[in-house]
Amino acid sequence: MAQPSLLLGSPASVVLLLLTFFQGPVVNAITFTFANRCTDTVWPGLLSGSTSPPLETTGFALSPGQSRSIYGPTGWSGRFWARSGCDFNGGKGTCVTGDCGSGEIECRGAGATPPATGGLACRSACEAFGKPEYCCNGAYGNPDTCHPSQYSQLFKSACPKSYSYAYDDATSTFTCNHTDYTITFCPQSNPYRPSHEQLEDDVWLASLKKTSGARGSTMASWSASGGFQAALAIVVAVVLAEAQGGHPRFSLL
Repeated sequence: MAQPSLLLGSPASVVLLLLTFFQGPVVNAITFTFANRCTDTVWPGLLSGSTSPPLETTGFALSPGQSRSIYGPTGWSGRFWARSGCDFNGGKGTCVTGDCGSGEIECRGAGATPPATGGLACRSACEAFGKPEYCCNGAYGNPDTCHPSQYSQLFKSACPKSYSYAYDDATSTFTCNHTDYTITFCPQSNPYRPSHEQLEDDVWLASLKKTSGARGSTMASWSASGGFQAALAIVVAVVLAEAQGGHPRFSLL
């Protein structure tokens, strides 16, 4: 009978160990890194699109200064947002803003309940009137028949890069080649200033940054700017479409 030391030193066992160590990166093509620079804990929520598999988690806590990487397959689509003021006692509870209504830290297929900022907000034309031409469903369920409304154009004029209605891809989605993603909450936070206060010099609710990653790869960074609650209002819709030549796309809602 072979000794354990001989088995561990055999070429076959070395190959097996290598396959075990490299299984994650091979299968998971996209890396999403969430970073919290706020002075308070945030609870990111994750929602996969109807045609995409759920990621390894649908919600988790992120302490100040903490980061966490989540892996997804090529072609994944879905949304990310942050929750604030959460109280999960024994895994059960709710959040003050961005709550997904699941009653626990994992959102389990549920999206954020507006308004995510916890203050005053405007209802969308779809939610207010429920008409197909505003909701882009039924006969209006494609970009050829569903067009911007006077209501969506109002928001678009105030925030030109916002995703103002269901098919606002032309001016609100951006293509990045061969990228991983970093979603940063409160990227300009002052550690000596309460993170819920609005930073006066903020211009955009979100910005895209590209930095050089390992092995010369490019990393795109979504930086949700503004104060703590403004940052938490960001809902990031990610569309990594193989139809676009394998180039991932994303949009800011």
